This record gives sequence, C-alpha cells and structure tokens, in this order.
Amino acid sequence: SSVSYSFSNAVKYLFQVLKLNFQRIYRFIAVRFLRGLMLDYPIKFKKKVKAIKEISTPKLPHPKSSKYKEYKLKLAKGYKTFRGWPNWKIGIESHEQHVSLHRWNWLLNSASEDSIDLEWGFDLIRSWISIMGVTPSGAASESYSVAERISNTCLFSRHFTKGWTGLPSDIKEVIQYKAYFLSRRLEFIPGNLTGNHIINNSRALILAGYSLEENELIGLGRDLLYEYLPKVVDEDGFLREGSSHYHFLFTRWILEIRMAAIDRQDRGTLRILEEILEKLLCACN
Repeated sequence: SSVSYSFSNAVKYLFQVLKLNFQRIYRFIAVRFLRGLMLDYPIKFKKKVKAIKEISTPKLPHPKSSKYKEYKLKLAKGYKTFRGWPNWKIGIESHEQHVSLHRWNWLLNSASEDSIDLEWGFDLIRSWISIMGVTPSGAASESYSVAERISNTCLFSRHFTKGWTGLPSDIKEVIQYKAYFLSRRLEFIPGNLTGNHIINNSRALILAGYSLEENELIGLGRDLLYEYLPKVVDEDGFLREGSSHYHFLFTRWILEIRMAAIDRQDRGTLRILEEILEKLLCACN
C-alpha cells in the first residue's frame, strides 16, 4: 500500500508540474500573440469593453520647429541626449532603457526641471507618434507600455495645468485611441494566476477617463480595481509577488489614482482604495 501511495503522490505531483508548465506556455502565447482577442476576459468585463468608444487611428504630423537645440531625456538610468529631435528608433541594448524611452517615463522624470514646460512634453509626444505611429510593433506596444504612455501623459499634463482636462485635441485623440487599444488587451492572466499589470492597466484607464471625461473608461478601470486589488495584495498589505521594488512601484500607482480621484471627487474609486492603501503604506514601512 505504501508503494501505491507513493506512486499516487508522484502522479499527482507530475500532473501539477505539467499543469504549471502548460499555464506558463499558454501565458506566454497569450501575452505575445493573442492580445486583442479577449479570450481570457470574464464576461462582465467583455460587456464593459464593448461600451468603449472606438475612433480611427490618429496620425500626427511631426512638429516643424522647436525652441530646444537638444533634448535631454531622463530614462531608467541616466540621461539620453539628442541633438535636435530624438531618434526614436535608436537601438538601445538595455531592455529597461529601451522601454523607458518608449513608455515616456521621461515626461515625469523631467517634469520638475526648470527648463521643462508643457509644450516640451506635448511636442515630444507628437514627434514620437509621427515617427513610431500610435501603436508600433514590438515591445513598445505591449499592454504595460501602452498603459504607461497613457498614465505618464495624463500625469504630466496634470502637473502643469493643475487639472485633468488640459490635453490639446490631437493628444486627446491619441489617448482615446490608446485607451481603446488597451481595453482590448487587458492583462488578465490565464490559469487563475495574478499579476500587478492588471492594476497598471486600471490606472491608465481611470486617468484617461478623467482626462477625456469618458465615464466608460473610468467605470472599467474602477471595476478592475475592485475585482483584482484584493487578489494581488494579501491581508497584510503586501504585494503577493513578493518584490519589495514592485511593492513601492505598485503603491505609487495607487497613490496616483487616489490623487486623481480626489481631484475629480470620484467617491466610488476612493472607497475601493481607502482600506487597502493604508495597508500598502504600512507594508512599505
């Protein structure tokens, strides 16, 4: 009987290993190749997504002139300086540096510098779109990167205009298109696993909704928070993935959503954040 018991445990263990590996492979395929098909969307989120307005692909002309002779962009590590308009297709070996350039992290990284103003950022966005397109191929259009571009644009505009409706009409079209694009590529993970990216997606949709005054985007982002915050944060307020680095980054996202919700007097979103944010901050300490 001990032999049969051991054999049974071995089979059970083997099945678990095979299941995990299948989930890993399926997740890789889903993330890389099946985005946009909404295969892993819960039904209630599919209904929400279908309510989001679709627009035609915006095409922005390159800005004709600039008062800046060079652009010094602060990336994940150090600065990248361009004489004149940036070469957006430049090859960068480091993945983190590469995605930092294409996630527009430099908008927020540079916003506090004295030489930077609103038009500096908007013209760089126009330059990037005119060269790269709204949704280029490769890592630049993975859902996380799209969400980062949306959030960084909205936060940059809020920093200088002190509000959420200060985007010019052409940039609004870009954000509208990106939000629609993202809504069909939300990072639900197959196999009942969790990940922090779905909250990053939520942040982008909520900030875009405030900036465009689109209630459908706000509602979808809020529902994602309600559904997935309790799943990615444990009872003690720690990010389940166990990374202290990502815990601080994740908490920053939640603080940014809270700041925006306070600005827009969005009590529904604030109620979702209230209890969990206190736990997140205690876990940071």
